[in-house]
Amino acid sequence: MTRKRFELLLRSFHCCNNDDCPPGDRLFKVSGLLDLLLSKYKMARTPKESMCIDESIVPFVGRLLFRQYIQNKRHRYGIKIFKLCIDNFYTVGFKIYAGKESVVGQRVSTRIVTEMAEEYLDMGRTMYTDNWYSSYDLATELLKRSTHLVGTLRSNRKNNPTEVIKKKLKRGEVIAKQCNKGITVLKWKDKRDVLAISTKHSAAMVKTTNKFGSDVIKPKLILDYNKGKSLVDVCDLRNSYHNPLKIIKQKIDITTFREILIEHLLSKNEEIPTGNEHKLEETKSRGRCASCYKNMVEQGGRLYAQRITRQIKTKCASCKKFYCIPCFSDAHKINKK
Repeated sequence: MTRKRFELLLRSFHCCNNDDCPPGDRLFKVSGLLDLLLSKYKMARTPKESMCIDESIVPFVGRLLFRQYIQNKRHRYGIKIFKLCIDNFYTVGFKIYAGKESVVGQRVSTRIVTEMAEEYLDMGRTMYTDNWYSSYDLATELLKRSTHLVGTLRSNRKNNPTEVIKKKLKRGEVIAKQCNKGITVLKWKDKRDVLAISTKHSAAMVKTTNKFGSDVIKPKLILDYNKGKSLVDVCDLRNSYHNPLKIIKQKIDITTFREILIEHLLSKNEEIPTGNEHKLEETKSRGRCASCYKNMVEQGGRLYAQRITRQIKTKCASCKKFYCIPCFSDAHKINKK
């Protein structure tokens, strides 16, 4: 399929009747498709013991009312989604964030966790969350549904034990408190204070090996959290390998493209091509490839192009423009051997 045909089909693609759209429903046009996808995801796999909920970002640079800006993400602009991941880093559920969803008497993060995991509660599983979701109230709600909670915790959450939060610790020290419901709040001093909550662990310490090969003592709660939190992290990592923003003009798959690219970068006797009146020279200054920059502007705009297009040192002596080697050949119609 050619790119022009794909874009034509994409412009004509509809999942519903626009006349039936209720006011205020920002996801109405795709809700039917999303429900179908979710049902297929859930049919393919059932969670084992561990589940993890976290937010992720789908890169998007167009105009959209609920487009988000997240500073600590690689792609800062995009559509935020909440993902429920299980064993083998499989996404069994997701929810698109389309704006404020506050409900009186309940935190948004607590409602997101209970709604997305509704089908998998009451079975003794364990939910792993970061400090945006974790709270004493969430732990209480999950305990009522026979589900454990393990996660990091913010110090300003309600019902946090004061003696644990305000305790000054030296590196390697730990303090914890457990209520009569079996909810443990733990504080451990590493390079900085680490605050965590669990309905599954106490303050037990275990010996482990760090990345330098040295033996260190860490709370078992922290080690278990790091393992459970990786369900979403590895899922995002795998998604990044096949980024849909990277458009390849040739009719080849992504694996073949990477093999060609690696062979090109590893070639030792590569000659810089020259044209009749054009010559590609290496300069001390750097600049963005004119052709690559133009293509990126067409895809995502000027700011996107400035962020994505890498800077190079090869410049056409005649045109006074920076070009990478493939774009120089295309721009000056040089026959490739």
